[in-house]
Amino acid sequence: MDYFDVKKFWGILPYSRAGGEIGELEYENFNAAFARVQIQGRNIHPGTAKGKMKNAILIGHEFNEMLPVFERPSIRRATKVFFHINKFDGVVGYG
Repeated sequence: MDYFDVKKFWGILPYSRAGGEIGELEYENFNAAFARVQIQGRNIHPGTAKGKMKNAILIGHEFNEMLPVFERPSIRRATKVFFHINKFDGVVGYG
């Protein structure tokens, strides 16, 4: 807001409705980053997979478990730093 030019906005008060309670006044802004993670597995017949198969789905779950558990939106206020996986799909290998 330090660089927001009110005169260019003709004095109109900008606002946004983003999930707060009715009547609640927010005085913060939101800044987000986005990352797309692709994991390449190695699919091999289960009968010969020992030591060779790399299950991309299981690796993805391990990645999720490495994210800080107390920095999820279900645990902390969304006004603080949080990690939020909004889509997860996959197959054992890559494809």
